[in-house]
Amino acid sequence: MKVFKAVKSSYIALGLPWFVLLLLYIYLFFTKPYSNVTSVCWLLSLVLLIIVIWLKGFRIIITEEYISYRDGLYRTKTIPLSDIKVAKSAWVEFGRFNKNLKIPRFLITSIHGDEILINDKPFSHEAIQALNDLKK
Repeated sequence: MKVFKAVKSSYIALGLPWFVLLLLYIYLFFTKPYSNVTSVCWLLSLVLLIIVIWLKGFRIIITEEYISYRDGLYRTKTIPLSDIKVAKSAWVEFGRFNKNLKIPRFLITSIHGDEILINDKPFSHEAIQALNDLKK
């Protein structure tokens, strides 16, 4: 069984800008104690906490029998390996607000029509390679 979770570089890439802003506002809080930056510090801390919780949700499990994917919102989808019809990288269209966006995803389709759309950006190269090995 192989279990893949979001890598540290994902946390750094998404959290570092917010962390730098938080440090700046903490510095302002201590240098100008009468300024009203406390609420901004709490807001930036909340953003960082949400990013960490969101990235903690990402998980791929590949066993001898099935593949399971949990996204950042903690929704899990599972497909037996014997039922995989297509496993490929694809640009998937999402329609929001009368506009279609094409987003890169790893698409796994079963013979029954079930789909798993994997956001592979937070995962390691080893996880991507394991997904690509499903094509064979």
